[in-house]
Amino acid sequence: MPDPIEALLRPLPIPNRVKAVAWDVFQQSASPDDLAAKLRDLPIPQEAKAALWNLKANAGGQVPAQEPGAPPSDPMSAVDRLLSFLPMAGGAAGGIIGGIGGTVGGMGVGGIPGAIGGAALGGSAGEALRQLANRVRWEEAPDTAGEAARDIGFQGVVQGASEGVGGVVTKGAAKGAQAVYRGYLKPSLAAKKIAKAGPVVRTAMNEGIPISRTGATLDETGKIAGKAGRVISEMHDEVRAAVREAPGKVDLKRIADRVRRVARQRYFKPGSDPSDYQAALSVADRIDQHKSLGIPPGMVPSRIRVSVSQANEVKQALQESARSSYGVPNAGAKEVAEKAGARKLRVAIEANTGGRRGVVGRLNARESKLIDAAQAIAHAVEREANQYTLSGTKSLLSGTLGAGTYAAGAAAPLAAAGALAARTALHPAVASRAALLANRLSKELGIGAASATRLAAYVLAESDGGNDE
Repeated sequence: MPDPIEALLRPLPIPNRVKAVAWDVFQQSASPDDLAAKLRDLPIPQEAKAALWNLKANAGGQVPAQEPGAPPSDPMSAVDRLLSFLPMAGGAAGGIIGGIGGTVGGMGVGGIPGAIGGAALGGSAGEALRQLANRVRWEEAPDTAGEAARDIGFQGVVQGASEGVGGVVTKGAAKGAQAVYRGYLKPSLAAKKIAKAGPVVRTAMNEGIPISRTGATLDETGKIAGKAGRVISEMHDEVRAAVREAPGKVDLKRIADRVRRVARQRYFKPGSDPSDYQAALSVADRIDQHKSLGIPPGMVPSRIRVSVSQANEVKQALQESARSSYGVPNAGAKEVAEKAGARKLRVAIEANTGGRRGVVGRLNARESKLIDAAQAIAHAVEREANQYTLSGTKSLLSGTLGAGTYAAGAAAPLAAAGALAARTALHPAVASRAALLANRLSKELGIGAASATRLAAYVLAESDGGNDE
C-alpha cells in the first residue's frame, strides 16, 4: 500500500533534510494538535502542514508505523551531487596553485610540497563550503563543531594525499625517461659538457629532440640541421620580430674597440703569429668600418650608433662567419674575434630589450642551451652510425638474447625476430623517442593519478554513505 506521507512529501520543493524532519515529527506526534505545534517552525508550505494534520487526524491506524529517522527515499538531487564534489574540486585547484606558487601553509616553495599543501587547504575549504551550503539548505550537516572539524580535516588529508600520489608518479616517470635519454648522450657529454649534462638533457627533452638524424645533425660548416635547426631558426625569427621596434641604439664603435682589446690581449705578444693578430683586427674593422655604414674614407667617428635591429643583423653575420671558419687561414684567431664581437653585441641588444629576463634574453638563453644539446645529439648520432655493425656492443647483446631464446626452445625464426626487435629497441632513435613520450606523458600521468585517487576516494565515501543508510 503506498505510504500517504511519502506521497505527500516527495513532490514538495523543499530540501531532503526538511522532509526527513517532517517525517519524524509526524511519526512521533501523539495527536493532531501535537503535530501542529511541531510543524509550526518547519519551512514547508502551509497547505502541506494542513494535509499532514488531516492525515494524523484521520489516520485511524491506517498510517503504517515507521522507525523514527527514516526519511522519504528521494534520490540525491543535482545540487547535492554538485556540492559533494566541492572538496575534490578544491583539492585539484589548490594543488595547481600550490605547485605553481610559493609557500602554501608553510609547506615547500612550489613543486610537489607546495602542491600537496595547496591541495590539502583546497580540500578542507571545499568541505567547509559544502557544510555551510547544506546548513543553509536544511540538508544533512555535522551536528557539532568537533564533527565539522573532523570532516574538514579528513578531506584535507584525502586531497593532500591524492596530490602526493600524482607528484610521485610524475617525478618517477620523468626521472626514468631522463635517465634513458642521458644514457645515450653520456659519451658525447663526457667530452667537454659533463658539467652541463643535466641542462643539456632537460633542454633536449623539453624541445622534443630525438637522438637521430631527424633530430640534430651538423653539416660541414658546423651548422645545425634537423628539428633542432628548425627550432633555432624559429627562435631567430622571434628575435628579429622582438628587436624590430625596440627603442634605443647600439654603438658599433664601442663593440669593435672591445674586439680590438681582445685581439691585443690574445695575439699581440712575443711568440704569437702576427697574422693571427691581423686576422682578429680585421673582424673589428668589419664591425665599425664596413662600407655599408657609409663612413667617408679617412674619417674615424667616435661613435657609430645603429638601431637594435641593425645590431642584431651584425651579430648574426658574425655568428655565421665564425661557424664557417673551418679550413680558413688563421681560422682560430678569426673565430675567437667573431665570437667575442657577437657576444658583446648580444649583451648590448639584451640591455635594450629588457635584459636577460626580457624576450630576447630568454630566447638567447634557450638557443644557447639548445645548441649544446644539438651538438651532443649530433655526435651521438655519428657514434651510433659507426657502432651499428654486427660486432657492436648492442648487436652482441641482442644476438645473445636471441641465442638464449633459441636455446630455451623457441623456434629459430622467432628467436631471430626477438634479437632483431631487441636491437631495434636499443637504437638511440627508438629509445630516445620512447623516453620523450614517457617524459611528455609523465606530467599528464601525474594529473591523472591525482584525479583518479580523488575519484576513488569520492566513490568509496559515497558507497560507505549508502551502506550506512
